[in-house]
Amino acid sequence: MSWARIDDDFCANKKTVHLTDSEFRTWMRVLCFCAKQQDPTVDVMARKEIAGLTMQRVTKFASLGLLDEVGTDYEVHDWSRYQPNDKTGADRQAAWRARKKVSLGVT
Repeated sequence: MSWARIDDDFCANKKTVHLTDSEFRTWMRVLCFCAKQQDPTVDVMARKEIAGLTMQRVTKFASLGLLDEVGTDYEVHDWSRYQPNDKTGADRQAAWRARKKVSLGVT
């Protein structure tokens, strides 16, 4: 399972406030798809896989600055800033859970 990190101000961001509810759901699907693929690329395959992701929506997302045009494809803007490649994340979480169990006296 992968995780998509979002800022706690995500819904009020000057870019996302211009999305309709349907577009917002599609944008969330884009972020989840990219997180699962561990790749910020929005290409033909992504458009086929992501429900509601039409070329019209890709164009709108790009015009709002949510996507960056890269050649014939697009990439999620600032992906590496919000989705750092953290190879130790799972280890850190497991250690935290183990410490939490000990502090709660759970065995």
